[in-house]
Amino acid sequence: MTDPYFKANPGDPILSQHWNDLQVRLIEAIRTHTHEGGTDGMKLGGSGLSSETTLKVMNVEASSDITAKQVKVSGALTVQGINVADRITGLGNEKFPVTGGTLSGGLSVTGALGIGTTTPQTALHVVSAANAVARIEAGGTGRWAELDLYSTFNVANQRRWNLAAAGSGVFAIRQLTDSREELSVPLLINTSGTVNIRNLAVQGNIMPSVGNSAGSGIQFPSDPGGGGGDQAYIRYFVTGGETTKLRIGIDNDPDDTLGLWQMGDERLTIYNGNVGIGTQLPQTALHIKQRAPGYGIRLEDIPSHRFFQIHYENNNATVVFYHENGLGHFMRSDGSWNRNSDASLKENVVGLEGILDKVLQLKPSTFDWKGTGTRNIGLVAQDVEKLFPELVGAVQLDSAPEPRTIKGIDYANVGVLAVAAIQELKARYDETLKELEARIQTLSKAHHP
Repeated sequence: MTDPYFKANPGDPILSQHWNDLQVRLIEAIRTHTHEGGTDGMKLGGSGLSSETTLKVMNVEASSDITAKQVKVSGALTVQGINVADRITGLGNEKFPVTGGTLSGGLSVTGALGIGTTTPQTALHVVSAANAVARIEAGGTGRWAELDLYSTFNVANQRRWNLAAAGSGVFAIRQLTDSREELSVPLLINTSGTVNIRNLAVQGNIMPSVGNSAGSGIQFPSDPGGGGGDQAYIRYFVTGGETTKLRIGIDNDPDDTLGLWQMGDERLTIYNGNVGIGTQLPQTALHIKQRAPGYGIRLEDIPSHRFFQIHYENNNATVVFYHENGLGHFMRSDGSWNRNSDASLKENVVGLEGILDKVLQLKPSTFDWKGTGTRNIGLVAQDVEKLFPELVGAVQLDSAPEPRTIKGIDYANVGVLAVAAIQELKARYDETLKELEARIQTLSKAHHP
């Protein structure tokens, strides 16, 4: 603005009309002045004051944003009805106490953050008199509400643990990569309360509930192959009083099997009500399949560790029943029953003599077994023992119903006595016959000189 409102020369009088007009124009110019720069005053930035401008005012009213490099307020500064000076005073010492309102955007805290406490003991310390201390909600496209537990200490390939809840009600503990890709789900709990654990390493006890129902013990998922009624479980329960039972079960079809696996193979199988050892398809109540010659059934005594063994020998269709000393019987494929009698197993071999008279003293008889009433024939062990003690053995029965000693007879060797008696009888016959022949010859010579 370089031209005057009213052109006047020195010495000209000022008219009242001009003076009044000048005042009106001056008031309007001040009210509408925009500081365009240059001779018009310092230029304002945009529609407001430049950030380099120092402005002292008594009152500021604005309908839009105000941007300033520095604001000094000696009185009250009120923004949207809130006294800003009161809120900011003492902020550093009071560690930003928030008693209400809403925070938007990110919140970065250096040090400990206390919610419900002014003396937080950890990075996040929450105190609440209510049952629910904290709640996390998420509605993102990933369908999970998640909480990451993440450590960066001395880890080359960083991993984070993730607690997640899905809208369907599923809760999971997951392991994620640093880029939040899922590595594994070690634990998952569905809405029915079933807990799925990927791997479980227990250093203490696993103590399932006691009972004989699907809700007790260890219950495996039902019907893994489809169909219905299939189940498998391990249960421990009371059958009466202090009597208990541990049951390992599998239902519901005859061809459902229960197996024990060891050293690369299934060693015992229960199939269709039969028990198989060495075979997964047992055909009888007890079916044993040797995995090698000589590996059959062994019955061992305690504490002497003597044993008796039944097995097929050398794949030659011969089954043996041997004591540990190698003595016993064997049966060939034709069904013949043989007792070991090889010369290599014997010493001090002496022929039997004087057998016939003792054999004739034996008392074959018929009798009834007390236990069954069955009629039978045989000898009495005590009678035989007086004549042939080698044929009589004894066993001490310590079990019920009555501890006692029972004697028995080796009937197989009674046949040996018969052979010896016949041989002795033959020898006597031959001797008698020889004597008779000699006497006949003597008499014949007497009558026919």
